[in-house]
Parts: sequence; structure tokens; C-alpha cells
Amino acid sequence: MSMASLNTLIPIDDGFNEYESALKRQKSTTSKVWNEMKKFECENKNELKAQCNHCKNIFSAKSSGRTSNLRCHLNNYLKKS
Repeated sequence: MSMASLNTLIPIDDGFNEYESALKRQKSTTSKVWNEMKKFECENKNELKAQCNHCKNIFSAKSSGRTSNLRCHLNNYLKKS
């Protein structure tokens, strides 16, 4: 049983909400890996996950913006196909 199956994943909407105040607005993602990944938040809200749009594998996504593991996966996956 994988770690992801133990937690319920909740999709995160990174879109702009015009009704939110400027203090609540999330910083937009700048890495290009997010074009190929979908961001999820675990039910306990302490953990971020990312799911590859191609192979549907789920990876840990650090809230501090570290996307090296995601970029490495995409590079390896795209080389194989």
C-alpha cells in the first residue's frame, strides 16, 4: 500500500480569486514543471503532493518550492517515451 493511498488528496486551485484579499493570495508557481504536474494537498494539510500528468505517479512536493525531484522525474520519463 503506497503512502498516498493512506491520505486523501485534495486538488489545489492555483487560480486567482478576485474576492480574496491581497494577504490571502497565494504566490503563483513559476517552475515549468507545474505545466506537467497537478498539485494536491493531503487531508491533514501538512503535506503537499504532485501527480504527474503523464504516468499518474504521486510525488512529494515541498511547500518551500523545491521542484528538483519533479523536474528529474519529467526528464527521465520524457526520455523513455
